[in-house]
Amino acid sequence: MSLPSELLDAFDTAWRESGYRDRSKALQASMRSLISELESGPKAGSVVGSIVIVYNHETKGTDEAITETSHHHRQSIVSSLHAHIDAAHCLSALLVRGKVTDISSLEGELKRHKGIMQVKSSYLKTEFT
Repeated sequence: MSLPSELLDAFDTAWRESGYRDRSKALQASMRSLISELESGPKAGSVVGSIVIVYNHETKGTDEAITETSHHHRQSIVSSLHAHIDAAHCLSALLVRGKVTDISSLEGELKRHKGIMQVKSSYLKTEFT
């Protein structure tokens, strides 16, 4: 596994401050948390929600990849917002509506793009179509 040194340093600080006795235990807990988060979300039906993305816009092709993915999934995106965090980083917030499978596909595509640093989503199950 390879990690940027800044990310590893931040993780080491975080696990020490949170009370874990070593990096291995903190990594196991982080993995369980990710698995739990994925398992607890809606698996079928319709949802409304948001996908928030933080990315490095200086990474070649990231802006274009996000735009292309958004256009490909335009039926699921109700609205979007773009904000500059600093000289190199941007935040994109997408309000989404649709079938869980379509929204999950959109989120998965976004996560795979180079330059994406964080993706956080929140969905509410609905009876609307």
